[in-house]
Amino acid sequence: MIINYKYKLKLTKEQSTRIDSWINTSRFIYNLALETKIAAYNQRKVNYSGFDLSLSIVAVVVRLAQCLDLKLTKISTKQIIN
Repeated sequence: MIINYKYKLKLTKEQSTRIDSWINTSRFIYNLALETKIAAYNQRKVNYSGFDLSLSIVAVVVRLAQCLDLKLTKISTKQIIN
């Protein structure tokens, strides 16, 4: 017998806003990477890997932060996981 569990989160308004922001940011980054990959293939017949795309996205974020005079904080993967 297969049993399914369903969980419902009871979020505060602040938590809901933060999660919505994360989802929208993730969607934006994914769409930007996909657009970059498609454009590179159509224009130059180059197939970017996920690693290449992640490097280009980081470069775009750094350039955008510089244009907007934002301070970026460098964190490691270990900080994200913990």
